[in-house]
Amino acid sequence: AGQGHVETVKLLIDKGADPKLRDDRGMTAFDIAKSNKHADVLALFPKLKIVVPAYQIFSTNEGSQDISVIDGIKDEVIATITDVGKPRGLTFCKNDNRLFVSDQKNEQLLAIDVIAHKVLDHVKLGESPEAVYCSPDGKLIAISNEGSNSVSFISSKDLKLVFSIKVRG
Repeated sequence: AGQGHVETVKLLIDKGADPKLRDDRGMTAFDIAKSNKHADVLALFPKLKIVVPAYQIFSTNEGSQDISVIDGIKDEVIATITDVGKPRGLTFCKNDNRLFVSDQKNEQLLAIDVIAHKVLDHVKLGESPEAVYCSPDGKLIAISNEGSNSVSFISSKDLKLVFSIKVRG
């Protein structure tokens, strides 16, 4: 994977190699292919439901209006996700390669691909979305909207508003 040998990676996967195994640095074959920018090898992994590497840490930065992706092993920023408005709360859902982030500035929830570090989709919310939580089964995302005194419940599958509840401010 680290050398970009697509056919070798395909053969290993076909023969039952576990793509979730980690080396002494805590990295999977996917992580190594990504760090070496082997897009053709990376394309083999979405079918395997590889989730975000455990060593990656995501931090919202309201002032610079972006999200830092931090390598928790090397203690350094490895990527910056831009075009996220004013990011506030964030969460992951069970068995999902997306990071969900509230964008206070544009009053929306963003779905971000944690592999490509790009915004995939968004859904409009109430005024001033803040905290974001995912249900234990990973099916619903709850977002507290400070300005409209409400909680929006969004389907993680299709990012559609399921229902909203008014709360006292």
